[in-house]
Amino acid sequence: MPRLFYGNFDFEEQLHATPGQRRPAAMERLVQELTFGFLGVSTAEDRIWCPASLPATYLDQLEASGWPHDHFVSHPSQLPSGLTLEPWGWSNAAIRFGEQWGLQMKPPPLDLVRYANSREFSARCESADPLHPSRLCRSTDEVQAFLRSRQADSRWVIKANWSHAARERILGNGPDLDPAAEAWLRQRLSRDGMVCAEFWLERVTEFGVQWQIDGPAATSAPKLVAITELLVDPRGQYMGTRFLNLADPIAAAVIPAANATLPVVRELAQRGYRGPVGIDVMRYRVDGQEQVRPFQDINARWTMGRLAAGWFARHLAMATSDAPLPTAMAWLHGSESRVRELAPGARWIPTSPERLDNRPVGHRTWLMIE
Repeated sequence: MPRLFYGNFDFEEQLHATPGQRRPAAMERLVQELTFGFLGVSTAEDRIWCPASLPATYLDQLEASGWPHDHFVSHPSQLPSGLTLEPWGWSNAAIRFGEQWGLQMKPPPLDLVRYANSREFSARCESADPLHPSRLCRSTDEVQAFLRSRQADSRWVIKANWSHAARERILGNGPDLDPAAEAWLRQRLSRDGMVCAEFWLERVTEFGVQWQIDGPAATSAPKLVAITELLVDPRGQYMGTRFLNLADPIAAAVIPAANATLPVVRELAQRGYRGPVGIDVMRYRVDGQEQVRPFQDINARWTMGRLAAGWFARHLAMATSDAPLPTAMAWLHGSESRVRELAPGARWIPTSPERLDNRPVGHRTWLMIE
């Protein structure tokens, strides 16, 4: 069934937003610029919502690559009948959008979506880990007690109950909170009832385990779509996704952790969730010993890793004897100069336009092939 992809990339903010609250202009622009990632997972019958004007040259390039000229739509009059809404994540705002334009919808229970995407849920899932990297705190006193449980110069991060992409968090070190951090903490505790406190981990690598749930676990087993490697900067900010070749020795370390996520995915399926699930797994080092954290993040929604897997699959499907399989691939986010610094000898394919609404696109994406 053809889909309309709807990029509510501020999904976590929507989970706790006040009804009628509008996006800030900067977020609205970022949402529009990220929309082009859906090209990696859409078919010619699908459509992508993008309420901004695109250059004619870009639309011509899309058509030459097999997508119809009207693949991006900006007005309900452009919508063909019979489309099913496929949002980045299910929220009240996404459902209102679907109702407004008469789209078919099969949303999972929103209470379940909220819980599945919360730090409360991921902390519960990793509670059996003897190292238990995260701690749910429901008061400033509980946060302070947690921070004082380690040596005085320990680095830490405190995350809101719904947070993503290094947003809705504060970083620090030592046992005390400064006034700005304390104000941030009180506001999140008042809004959400809890925060998640963690000591900073010495990251080795991070992987995204991409699942798809199409029905109850008893009748339709969750499907493992892909395992990808996350690329992040020293502060944990997402930079892109690397293709993971399962023949790579590094894969042997992550496959057992990926298998460990299956019971959680089955639980979500049994409770009624349908759609994509991405679970981030971290390999980290403690006292010189490597450990695995299988529930760094749980995302009951589309993820950048899932979109990247679509781009990788699309490129691999085009491989011929004249264009052999690549030795490495990555889907990277950022300016052209920034991404070219990462692999100067690689081939780069832009996956988003240079301009949108007659303005330069600030957050571009690229497929890197070696």
